[in-house]
Amino acid sequence: MSRLTLSLVAFLLTASIGLGLIFDYAYRAFIQTGSKQADPRLEQIEALLTPLAALMTGAEAQQHIRQLEEELSNAQLAILSEKALSLPQSLKEQLNRGDVLTLEDGQGITLVKQLGLSSDLLVLTLPPDDSTAHNAGVRISFTAIFYMLLVATLLLWLWPLIRRLMVLRRTTRLFGQGQLEARIDVSKISYISDIERDFNQMAQRIENLIGDVKMLSSAVSHDLRTPLAKIRLGLDVLSEEQDLTKRKEYESRIDRHLDDMLELVETMLGYARLEQARLEVELTPQSLTPMLSELTERWGGESKPLAFDVVGAPSSILADAKYLKMALNNVLQNAITHAHREIRVVLQESHGDVLVQISDDGDGIDSASTEDLFKPFVRGKHTQYKGFGMGLAIVQRIVEWHGASIEVDNCPRLGGARFTIRFMARSVVN
Repeated sequence: MSRLTLSLVAFLLTASIGLGLIFDYAYRAFIQTGSKQADPRLEQIEALLTPLAALMTGAEAQQHIRQLEEELSNAQLAILSEKALSLPQSLKEQLNRGDVLTLEDGQGITLVKQLGLSSDLLVLTLPPDDSTAHNAGVRISFTAIFYMLLVATLLLWLWPLIRRLMVLRRTTRLFGQGQLEARIDVSKISYISDIERDFNQMAQRIENLIGDVKMLSSAVSHDLRTPLAKIRLGLDVLSEEQDLTKRKEYESRIDRHLDDMLELVETMLGYARLEQARLEVELTPQSLTPMLSELTERWGGESKPLAFDVVGAPSSILADAKYLKMALNNVLQNAITHAHREIRVVLQESHGDVLVQISDDGDGIDSASTEDLFKPFVRGKHTQYKGFGMGLAIVQRIVEWHGASIEVDNCPRLGGARFTIRFMARSVVN
């Protein structure tokens, strides 16, 4: 939104100032230049006012007045006292020097001349020149054109915004109709690119939550049904069994099935609480080198050798230490579980991204099942390993919280699986 606000303010200022300067230049060039020319009537009138004021007490004054009225239609001539015509001191000084004052307003033009040595004033009022009304119409036209062009340029700026809003509206409608895979193709020059990215993230979270609900339901119906059936069978057998030794054996089996059910329920609840835990994530600068060193030392006591290599001097990243350590620990546990003899951890920086690669020399990953590997309650082809398939699902969630990505393929060097966690450049602290 900050980008949209700054863009709007900058556009309005630029358009207003730019159009204002252009119209001001045009008005000065074509209108005011003509208006500054003196009214041709004033030269004749001033030439008559001076002798008329000198002769006002003589017989020739009336002749000059009639001549003036004949030459000027709608002209009004009057003699007023200096007190009746309120003038500032500077104008009074001009009158005392014998100058003719020319005053102009919207009502017309007024010429004032002092009568000899008296304090009376000869006042001649002329109607406004036709050019003044014409200039007023031109000014109104200029103002109307200015605002029309301002609105047109504003619409020109608004059109890309309206188009992106229409795309957002169409995508949200598709998403609301059940097409959960609907996403917005974020444009780099979009005014609302932040909103578009937030919508995509929200849509992805909703899609993940709905997918998790489906998988949890499937897990409950599948993984809980088996131990429940075994418990029911055990109880039936237990009720008919009289041998104390066998009864204890059946009771022990029922206890194990109950423990399995409890473990499954706790696992499902823990996974369901991940979304709430996301609200507690605090991203701070973290160095991966000491974190990986600690984890590799902890797991280094296993029977399988674990090597840790740092290539160059990777930058720190913005991460939550608690959850990031949990994700790395889960990937390491997965590698140790499936490795035959060797595990290798590599930390490096590539094209501004920080990469963590954890490889093993196990049986590798089937390329057809890599997408399902990160889904909860989905286990790899080695089903003999104990667990509910939640470890890598939790890893993917935590990695997504950090704006990173995780990929899996087969390691060319060791031959087993290779997990690559990529922290994007925007998360890297230089």
